[in-house]
Amino acid sequence: YLEAKTTEKVYTVAGPEFGEDQGKIMIILQALYGLQSSGARWHEVLVDALRSMGWRNSPCEPDVWYRDA
Repeated sequence: YLEAKTTEKVYTVAGPEFGEDQGKIMIILQALYGLQSSGARWHEVLVDALRSMGWRNSPCEPDVWYRDA
């Protein structure tokens, strides 16, 4: 999940672990566990990586990948 960028703006309030920035409004730039769109963004990164290595997905089942021998 951590390799994927978000495509929408997600805002959050900084918690105590941010020190003097606690309470400030932050924008989340990376996909994180728990965000609704994180799975879809990670899937896009995975698809791009697999295609760049010569893998193709099945026309019948898009999540089944194969590579010619």
